[in-house]
Amino acid sequence: MPSVYFYAAQADIAKLLTFVFEETDCRVYEAYSEPGQSLRQFVSPAETLAAYPLDHAGHRASPAQLVLWSPRTGPEPTQRRIELRPGALEEASHRSVLEAWGLIQLLASGIRDQCIECSRLAYNSEARARAWEETSAVRFGPVEAWDWVAVGRLAGRLTYHVRRRLAVGKHGSRPILPAAQAARESGLQLA
Repeated sequence: MPSVYFYAAQADIAKLLTFVFEETDCRVYEAYSEPGQSLRQFVSPAETLAAYPLDHAGHRASPAQLVLWSPRTGPEPTQRRIELRPGALEEASHRSVLEAWGLIQLLASGIRDQCIECSRLAYNSEARARAWEETSAVRFGPVEAWDWVAVGRLAGRLTYHVRRRLAVGKHGSRPILPAAQAARESGLQLA
């Protein structure tokens, strides 16, 4: 699965999401719903980050797991309901997940426990989708329904934006975005 790992604080993720909402035709969804709820679609960086505040000095349960879908890349993703064991999560009976071959995943981590955690953009390649088609086509539909050139082009634009436009430094091969760099210079560690 092609991906780019990078260090970003909440202000950096806001800039990335601004690019997504203003410069692409992507729709942004949570990857997994809250227990007992339907999946949410977000319409702005502010709404997204209100649902997933990323910079905390203390413990946070998990990073924001978002998916981006462009109508130019392929069919609309489907929601799948996952039934939960009784008592598994706050007495909720289910949660939902968004599924499709050509989704771009954004794992936005931010700052937790005085560490800048690694974030990630990732997507399926056509080759990977074809390798899994036999076992996942019932849920995801046919691989050939997707415009894989368009998926790669969109993922490339997002990766370029992170690596070339937003990054102000690197840690190994991983870009560091401005707010994360400022946090690092103030004494926080990269996780």
